Amino acid sequence: MTRLITAFIITAGIASTAWAATGSTRCRCASCATATADIGPAIRRVVAEIERRTGRTVRITSGLRCATHNRKVGGVPGSRHVTGKAVDITIAGMKPEEIAAVARGIPAVRYVSVYKDGHVHVDTH
Repeated sequence: MTRLITAFIITAGIASTAWAATGSTRCRCASCATATADIGPAIRRVVAEIERRTGRTVRITSGLRCATHNRKVGGVPGSRHVTGKAVDITIAGMKPEEIAAVARGIPAVRYVSVYKDGHVHVDTH
């Protein structure tokens, strides 16, 4: 199975309205009803906190997904990506396990997983 990943880089200094304006953390499915929706405020705060704690830029490789797109990329049913409460991330110069350890130390984080391809899944309550 081929997994399509589109990347977006967020820096902690950018306001959340700027993130939404770019559309890069939105569903990649051009025809879905969530095309104008975006990741939620809780996961935005978590990304900003990861950047603050690491002093590095977080690269979001997957944000909000509609159910159809979630299935197409191999996401699990009920994925928190569908509700805008999850992101998959990488950070240049850091091992996935290091990123996961930082994320696990943030109280708002519900679940963290390291994928075989090196991306780190982070989701919120």
